[in-house]
Amino acid sequence: MSFATKTHYTIGFHKSDLTFVAGQQTKLSYNQVKQVIDNILDETLSLTVPEIEEWIEDNVPMRTGKLRRDLRLELSSSFVSKMLLRLKLGTHITYAEFVEEMSTSMVAHTNQWGYAYYGGYHGKVLLNDPDAIGKFFTEMIKYSKERLEVNFAKAKAMYLGAAGGAARSIERKFKWVNK
Repeated sequence: MSFATKTHYTIGFHKSDLTFVAGQQTKLSYNQVKQVIDNILDETLSLTVPEIEEWIEDNVPMRTGKLRRDLRLELSSSFVSKMLLRLKLGTHITYAEFVEEMSTSMVAHTNQWGYAYYGGYHGKVLLNDPDAIGKFFTEMIKYSKERLEVNFAKAKAMYLGAAGGAARSIERKFKWVNK
């Protein structure tokens, strides 16, 4: 498994589909349809990123030092552009693969003493990370997909809820690239 930052999930709307929907299927102009699509994708991203950040804070082991911060930083590089939402997940921290292989019993601790290296300090530290999970990266990808799907459905309902035939035409043309 590669931990390098990459686009794990992409939701998009092809330009030719936009022309088709705007021209034949709805009474909306090209720019109006494009604006609705951008709004849906922006809303989806704005709902999803904070949920994944919260998941990272709760479930990625604390004892791994900079891993949580780097995961959040890479997630913040997710974007919406040209009617494509790209959700980026990953890390450049080299020891992530070792943490990924650890079981939950190895990373979850409640008020136990252990040895760690934190910001220049090496020695005995109190480990209090009861919610940490093993296989964190695999689980983060699964969780991200789930939340992206839920938030995409919410955003579509918000922006297309009462649009009738136009909503159905727009909704059918969205494509999941990495589902």
